[in-house]
Amino acid sequence: MKRTLFFASLLILTSCISIAKTIYGIKDPKIETKESIQKYANSIDMNSQNILLVKDKNAYKPMLQEFQRSIPEAVLFDSNGNRVTYKSNSQDCNAGLFATIPKLTPNTKLEQQSGKNLNDFTENLVNLNNNKVENLPKADFYLFLNWAKFMGKLNKDHVRIWEELAKNNKDVNIAVYKVNMDFLDTWDLKDKNFKMITK
Repeated sequence: MKRTLFFASLLILTSCISIAKTIYGIKDPKIETKESIQKYANSIDMNSQNILLVKDKNAYKPMLQEFQRSIPEAVLFDSNGNRVTYKSNSQDCNAGLFATIPKLTPNTKLEQQSGKNLNDFTENLVNLNNNKVENLPKADFYLFLNWAKFMGKLNKDHVRIWEELAKNNKDVNIAVYKVNMDFLDTWDLKDKNFKMITK
């Protein structure tokens, strides 16, 4: 129960606090394998070809912080690899992404954010083949969406829709990558002390 409440709290660090755990099917996190993550993605018709993983347990907390300790959330970079924001202020919730994605064009100028650039951001990520994420194809925007099996329906109601919106925006080339935030069996977390690596 404590783990459930901890991860549910990741959703309510912004102004959108009304999400009910029971409605969205948020569950206790479990240790997952690459295969179980891919199987789950396929079961909810989520494209599994662009799934990225946190490279190890030491990289989990920094990556969670990049997403403002929220799941699901998004990190956006422009064509030059500069981090930009889709929010009018840092306390806004992720709902703004539903309106921002369809309106993006190659000429859209978003406010730059301090922090890691695209290359630095991807240093803590690997693909499903455990290869480093580098030499990404050129795009107008790079959209990283985080998600996890334990977040239930939010994967379909938010992450999957965000990706579809990006794909359907024919005015701009948005490269979408989905960063999975489940805990992997390769991290030697037999004690299931998930909270330890997120503090």
